[in-house]
Amino acid sequence: MRPFNTKIAIIVLFIIGVNVQAQVESGSIGTETIDVVKLYSPTINDSDKLPVIIQADSLVEEEKRKLNYEIFSYPVASTYSPSKAKANPLSQAEKEKLYKNYLVLGMGNYTTPLLDLYVTHDLDKERYILGNIRHHSSQGGIKGVRLDNSFYNSGLNAAYGVNRKEYGWETGIAYTHKLYNWYGVPTNPNVFVFSDTALDQMSPSQIYQGLDVHVDTYFNQVKYFKKASLFYKRFWDDYGSAENRLRVSPSFDVDVLQQKVRTDVVIDYLGGGFDQEYMGTTPRPYGSFIAGLSPNFVYRDGAIDLNIGLGVYYYSNTKSTGIKGTNSRGLLYPMVSGSYTIVDDVLVAYGGLEGGVQQNSYNQLASENPFISPTQEIRPTDKVYDLNIGLRGKLMTDLSFTIKGFHKYEKNKYLFTANNFKDGPLALRKGYEFANSFQVSYDNVRSTGVYGALQYNYKKMLSVEINGSFTAYNTVLNAEAWNLPRLKGGMVIGYSFLKKWNAQLDMNYIGGRWDREITKSVPQITYSKKAIAGFFDANLKVTYQHNKKLSGFITLNNFTNAEYQQWIQYPVQRFQIMAGAMYKFDFK
Repeated sequence: MRPFNTKIAIIVLFIIGVNVQAQVESGSIGTETIDVVKLYSPTINDSDKLPVIIQADSLVEEEKRKLNYEIFSYPVASTYSPSKAKANPLSQAEKEKLYKNYLVLGMGNYTTPLLDLYVTHDLDKERYILGNIRHHSSQGGIKGVRLDNSFYNSGLNAAYGVNRKEYGWETGIAYTHKLYNWYGVPTNPNVFVFSDTALDQMSPSQIYQGLDVHVDTYFNQVKYFKKASLFYKRFWDDYGSAENRLRVSPSFDVDVLQQKVRTDVVIDYLGGGFDQEYMGTTPRPYGSFIAGLSPNFVYRDGAIDLNIGLGVYYYSNTKSTGIKGTNSRGLLYPMVSGSYTIVDDVLVAYGGLEGGVQQNSYNQLASENPFISPTQEIRPTDKVYDLNIGLRGKLMTDLSFTIKGFHKYEKNKYLFTANNFKDGPLALRKGYEFANSFQVSYDNVRSTGVYGALQYNYKKMLSVEINGSFTAYNTVLNAEAWNLPRLKGGMVIGYSFLKKWNAQLDMNYIGGRWDREITKSVPQITYSKKAIAGFFDANLKVTYQHNKKLSGFITLNNFTNAEYQQWIQYPVQRFQIMAGAMYKFDFK
């Protein structure tokens, strides 16, 4: 055994000493403070869903170089979550030909076209270029919806990179263009009912655009400097809202007492603004600057595997955001994770305790809920601690499991909730001012729950995964943790048959949630909590591999024809079907 206690104690004291000296004393609203968070907080990796072991498709096997592209990734209204394809196993005597490029074309009901083209080319043994064009859209047609509910999502990416033994780097640019409609107007008869004439006069569309640039590099023969990433994004919409984000994240390795200490650094700037508030006309600027330093080292000794570190952050508002008492501050987070092997290859105990500052942005919020209004308050989230502890292992050769409990505390956690009803002449209202959009409400939220999953594999032909979680929420300012379901569950079945056929069945359950609903409009507007029913969503994808280059597919999304709301007043498309083909190729 190595001198575990003495060596770890010396290294941890060294790390704490270095980072305490590095803390910056800064001004704040009220008093100058340094908040020391003594609780640890773990990141609960993949708490919602385990990766699928056997995929249903036999389309793409090769792992592509880094690029923001999507394969079969079109945002249908159901919760269908397509997966990356995987080739069928062939005999050992035959080495399968792998292709670097592909073209996917598809068409579905609701007038839903799909295009996804990915190309890459090696200029020589060290240099390469790559690009991706994708488009998915739908003309809408949701039953009972009175407004336009069409959407489209298009993107264009390109990159150039160099891979060498000593170092490598890649730089790329990406552009996205998305359109959505605020079609979820109130239907409660106690609320003012909009006439067809009023609805015909409103313009419910919103357009999001984004332009980002990234540079990633690594060094294999530099003693201390190991890698670095730079990311810049410009994001804007059709209502004058815009934001800029710049993130730089280098990593360094330093030897301390014969232990390698990895230090990750992050510098994250966000600045933007909205033309007005929801209930007024005052512009709403926002901005924040986050700098972080996270030294950590790995300790391994027999059955013990530990990652011990600290997170030291400095946060400052760069523009008025309406946050009281948080103009600037320093934050300290211990970060520990590890595992202990109880029985080799059979049973492992694991856990973690981590924390950090999460930079929230308009781009992030609009990606999660495209029906938000362009009037938001943007704040970072302080993840005070995130704790988890669990077991993983095998019940038999082909049956594995994981189970864990978790508890976390987040300050300024954002929650989506329906916007208020705005008074005034209908002709002067914007498309999101008909009580048909959402806002974010911040709160200090404690989340406690349990997660479990089972995975079964049979002869590389069949895989079954079942997972589920239950979470209880405790809020301070809000009556409920708006739009956060307590219960989630899912099952994924992948099956390969008749040599060239693959099928994947994906079933998900999202439990009930709470939001606000307008119950009366006269003599004054009143609100009450509204329970949003849980829903079950089932999707099936079948693929036929005609030959090494050409394959066809058919997807049935929400094939039970379930009628549910993903957000309050926003019913989704019901039964959806799409058929298409993929062609793989190389440039000669």
